[in-house]
Amino acid sequence: MKGDSRLVWLIILIIVVIVVAVLLFRSYYKTEQERQDNLNKLYLGIAIGIVAVILGFYMTGRDEEQEHGIRDSVRNWWRNKREVREAGQDAKRAAEREAKAKQRASKAQGRQDEALGRAMREGARSEKE
Repeated sequence: MKGDSRLVWLIILIIVVIVVAVLLFRSYYKTEQERQDNLNKLYLGIAIGIVAVILGFYMTGRDEEQEHGIRDSVRNWWRNKREVREAGQDAKRAAEREAKAKQRASKAQGRQDEALGRAMREGARSEKE
């Protein structure tokens, strides 16, 4: 049912494109001689309009259960690009967390060494006294 409705809208839009192209052609070329000389431009304008309507309709079709063609490949490309970017960001965050953990461990080890050194110095002083 939805496919039939979409087809009807597509046909209506194609008819509107043809009518608009003819009206623009008639308003731009006033004399019959100019119209006869530039008739190929009318046909070209109609063809470009129809192709644009069909492509626009195809690209905006959202109620289809299965995707095919250009739209599907563009969405897959975008998803893959986003996944790669997110994986890179995750790896970067993991590397930063690891570096911070190493820094904390190094500082803790430094504090422990200082405390051990202080305790050794205090022990050496107390033995001398």
